[in-house]
Amino acid sequence: MTRARGRKVPVTQNIIELSLKSMFMRIDQLMKTVPEGCNLDKNPQYDHTIKDVWSIEEEWIVDKDFRRRMSHIHIDDD
Repeated sequence: MTRARGRKVPVTQNIIELSLKSMFMRIDQLMKTVPEGCNLDKNPQYDHTIKDVWSIEEEWIVDKDFRRRMSHIHIDDD
């Protein structure tokens, strides 16, 4: 075990925290490649990237309602 914030923290918790940080960094990198307001129907590359991000979020955030609130993806149906 290691110490963090004055208490003992299991090694597995540290690994989970590192994994979550890495996952969110990857999502941020992917989202930076998709221009805001782009038409996903006309840009298959961007559509593929959004689907990749959605898959990552779906894997890590199991609760659908919480995932919808926390998602990096916000699509307008205009």
